[in-house]
Amino acid sequence: MLARGGGLVGATNSPSPSLKDSAKSFLRPTPRRPGEQDLTKSPLVVGMTIGAAVLALTAGTLWFVLAREFMNRKFETAQKALESGQFSQAIDGFTKFAAEYPKTEQARLAKVNIGKARVEQALSGAIPDWENGLKTLNDFVAEYRDSEDFRPGDSLLRTFARQAADKIALGAAKTAEATKRRPLLGTSTDARQLLDILSPPDNKPEEQLTAISAALKAAEAAILQQETFDTALADMKGAIDKGTPLAALQTYGRLLDRYAVAEKDRAIQAQLKTALEAEKSATVRHENPVVESQVAGSPSDLVNLGFTRRQRVRTDVASVGTTTAAVAEGALFACDAVTGEVLWRRSVGVGTPFPPMAVQSRQAGFLAWDSARGQLICLAERTGEPLWTTPLAAVPTGRPLIHEGQVFLTTAGSTLVQVDLQTGERLAELQFNQPLIGPPAVSPQGDRMYVAGRESALYVLSRRPLACEHTVWLGQPAGSLSAPLLMLRDYLLLVETAGADKSLVRLLDTSRDAKAPREIARSSVEGQVFDAPVVRGKQVIVASTPERLTAFVIAETGDAQSLTKVASYQVPGPQNVPMHVLLGPDDQFWMSSTALRRFDVKVDSIVTDNSQIAVGRSEEHTSELQSHSDLVCRLLLEKK
Repeated sequence: MLARGGGLVGATNSPSPSLKDSAKSFLRPTPRRPGEQDLTKSPLVVGMTIGAAVLALTAGTLWFVLAREFMNRKFETAQKALESGQFSQAIDGFTKFAAEYPKTEQARLAKVNIGKARVEQALSGAIPDWENGLKTLNDFVAEYRDSEDFRPGDSLLRTFARQAADKIALGAAKTAEATKRRPLLGTSTDARQLLDILSPPDNKPEEQLTAISAALKAAEAAILQQETFDTALADMKGAIDKGTPLAALQTYGRLLDRYAVAEKDRAIQAQLKTALEAEKSATVRHENPVVESQVAGSPSDLVNLGFTRRQRVRTDVASVGTTTAAVAEGALFACDAVTGEVLWRRSVGVGTPFPPMAVQSRQAGFLAWDSARGQLICLAERTGEPLWTTPLAAVPTGRPLIHEGQVFLTTAGSTLVQVDLQTGERLAELQFNQPLIGPPAVSPQGDRMYVAGRESALYVLSRRPLACEHTVWLGQPAGSLSAPLLMLRDYLLLVETAGADKSLVRLLDTSRDAKAPREIARSSVEGQVFDAPVVRGKQVIVASTPERLTAFVIAETGDAQSLTKVASYQVPGPQNVPMHVLLGPDDQFWMSSTALRRFDVKVDSIVTDNSQIAVGRSEEHTSELQSHSDLVCRLLLEKK
């Protein structure tokens, strides 16, 4: 029954149904007649709707997962192509990836990998194309320079650009050093500058920049060396082609002074071998050359100069028939070695290149140079009568070598003359490309001789017949050799001036290959050396300016220990005067300079006799000594 107000009479307020009850009520609606049901509340429809929603959610999730997996696979495929060196495929893959997924984090990495692939593509190959690699990197930087992904100092794009610049800068410098390509130095310099620009001002990669600078310096040195080598090779070849192999040797010497490694360069050594062979071939042999006297006028027109120095003849001793000779004031004179009596004199002119030498020709005599007549003369020992005279085309440049009845003499005409000691006949003459430092040194077997040129070369000569057999690179600077070579069994010793106050003593071994002596040891002495060292057993005495003696010991070890310096001695208050050393009686040494002094060489010292036999300046070489009186007669002294 309705009550006033629309309510039911007798109704009361009841509590709201629970969620569970509402669900049950919804799922179990009030029964309705057929045709009056609400389809939206049909259990079947509701179930199908919920199932469809679940399926849709599942499908969306699956699609998202599959899409991400597909994206990752695209990136990985491009990444594998990059790592395997398939740069074109990698560039194509990363480009498509960045276009399809521009807002992903991997898109930024894809851009980095695109640049990396392009740079690596340019650098791929046996020899990387660093120039193209730098161009590609510059294009990459220009493309992304203004993008937000490039501006931060630690961004992926900027970090990659710095790493690539570092790689190109260092790699181009090292390749330039290896290949000697100068344009790569510019590539390396530009890449280093790019690395510096891309680095934060407060965090410069100083270690990398320093390493690149060091590599650039090494590359510059290597390229300059190769350019110098190439120029030297061209100059040497040109000199050989022009028929001046000595100029090629000079070029090699200058190159070796600058780059010691030139002696290991195959191309340079091959050209050196060609130059030495050409120098050997340039030596010309003349059989029995005929030379007219180079002095105008008849010998009879020349005035015989007398012996003008004061002499003292001893009357309390008897002559034993021995004679000694000397040259003074343009005259050659002979005197009795015991009494001092002057036996004969002959005018020979001034400026004799060597002192008279006692020889055994048809009879005992003296071999000398007559500068007034331009002749090599042999005079009888006791009478001074000419045994023979031989005109020469040029003045001798040193003492003759007397060996097995033959006279070998170097001249200012760059020739080596062979003269028969018995008859004075000129047997042969070798014409060289340069002046020689005489006399030659003879091998122990006597079948070869060695003579040094004024510069660069050592000539190995055969004796029978006299011919140039081989030319060896010795490397002596022009004019550095004054003292003749010295043969010490299988060793060849020479002294080379190395400056105003130093000389080098060099020891060459001829035992391994007589045609190609090789240096095995060297040492140094203070001062300059002008005369041949003096030998006593294994001891070698070298006289150097001013008034200094240095003793060496020679050992037959065939290595750097073969030459050992043992002692040196210098006269108190030394002067730059001519200085000559001679082995005298009782194995003592004599030295003439500002005074005549006697000394001996001990194991590790040079012991001098404090007494001075004569005071004065030595004017010429001393000769072999037989007695004290012989020494006094031979040594000419000028009073101070």
